[in-house]
Amino acid sequence: MIHIISGGTTDGDSIRARKAHGRRLENFEVNSQLSQVVDPNISFGREDLRDVVVPHNDPLLVTLTIANYDVARIFVDTGSSVNIIFKETLDQMKLEGFELDPIITELYGFTGHALQPLGQIVLPLSLGNGEQRVTKMACFTVVDAPSSFNGILGRPALSDFRAVASTFHQKLKFPSGREVGVVRGDQKAAQLCYVNEVKIDAKKKRGRNGFSRPGPEGVGSEGATYQRLMDRVFASQISRNMKVYVDDILVKSQDDVGLVANLEETFSTLRTYRVKLNPENCVFGVRGCTFLGYMVTERGIEANPEKVQAIQSMSPPCNLQEVQRLAGRIAALSRFISRSAHRSLPFFKVLCKAKKFEWHDECEKEFDDLKNYLAELPCVG
Repeated sequence: MIHIISGGTTDGDSIRARKAHGRRLENFEVNSQLSQVVDPNISFGREDLRDVVVPHNDPLLVTLTIANYDVARIFVDTGSSVNIIFKETLDQMKLEGFELDPIITELYGFTGHALQPLGQIVLPLSLGNGEQRVTKMACFTVVDAPSSFNGILGRPALSDFRAVASTFHQKLKFPSGREVGVVRGDQKAAQLCYVNEVKIDAKKKRGRNGFSRPGPEGVGSEGATYQRLMDRVFASQISRNMKVYVDDILVKSQDDVGLVANLEETFSTLRTYRVKLNPENCVFGVRGCTFLGYMVTERGIEANPEKVQAIQSMSPPCNLQEVQRLAGRIAALSRFISRSAHRSLPFFKVLCKAKKFEWHDECEKEFDDLKNYLAELPCVG
């Protein structure tokens, strides 16, 4: 998934062209063309939320007309320095009379990885319908990469059309004479594309590392991406009857009847977003289990006794590495320790003096108090 795109030919396809662009900006008189702009005011209000499911944080996907083809799943991305059309989309259009111009400048995504485009092509692009339709020639960078999107509408086209996007209102508005044209987003398609993009990232990871599922192991940002996916899919259930961390799912209930109802809701959500579970890793009807290092029981969420014992059996640290180990164990139990940051302050002071280890009386006292406190940890809901 290409998140924030930079590079391309926005400022020219060479270093000399980009330097010339910079010099023009230095000599540009601020607001020199402001008097020439007579666009109507563009605003978003409550009426724009009609037919929009809120709350949400879905991307804005729209259908636009490119070279007389209605192309769906166009991702509106104000962070992209170029307009993009994917090779698979361009192949389906079967255009005649249009040729690709070569590009030497690479594209850079959010992770900093470079991608060499196939070239660029200038095509007519239309926004809106009927009398409000506006058509301009737009330059698209052609990219050969797997994607759930057919194209990306970046800053160049948004600037040419003087369009304003609102992901919250799921609309793209632009001036059309003295009126304001509107392109509505497809919220359902945005959610499905997000799921597909995560699957694409997972396949890329399996190809690189041989792993069977995305996870949080310093290999890139797949774990964080998958976590955002799960947060979005189960937004209505998390904290109410579910806990989710990446691909670990815990459905909770106070009684057997409630558990069945919560499971029905969960499986309905899974079917809606076409998320599959591994039956070998599924366990139902348990009275207690270990989840993310915590003990989940009928009483609530309790600290893992093994982690508590690891601190209680520790001798006073004698070097910086052991202080770091102590701080890490405290952090693992911070949810159950009142004022954990305050209790750890003496240990952090020791770590700040990285060149010299000094375990003073304040550290010793706080260390002993911590051990005594761990003997009776609270149970949280």
